[in-house]
Amino acid sequence: MLTIAFLIVIGIVLLILEILILPGLIAGIIGSILIVTGIVLSYKNFGDFYGNITLAATAVVTGASVWYSFKSKAWERFSLKEVSDGKITRVDQLNIKTGDAGVSLSAIRPAGTALFDTKN
Repeated sequence: MLTIAFLIVIGIVLLILEILILPGLIAGIIGSILIVTGIVLSYKNFGDFYGNITLAATAVVTGASVWYSFKSKAWERFSLKEVSDGKITRVDQLNIKTGDAGVSLSAIRPAGTALFDTKN
């Protein structure tokens, strides 16, 4: 019984981590597999009655955990709070033509800043 409870609890924790922190679906998939394995083992080892109780309890605990994690705003501790205030100058509005000479103001790799006729 302890193994089943352990599988389900670890699965729920992995699902919550997937929702709040970890990208990529790996933790969510592993968590789901652990939960399903725990429920299947409960049905197999203890019968339909206790399997149904385990299934219902797991659904309630998982739903309550997800609800509480969003309600408590735990995800805000991990979210980005900075605002990007960068700007983009549209090249088609600068009237720059092929062959115009300019001065590089930063490294011109895929993107950078250059000065053409006092326009950058």
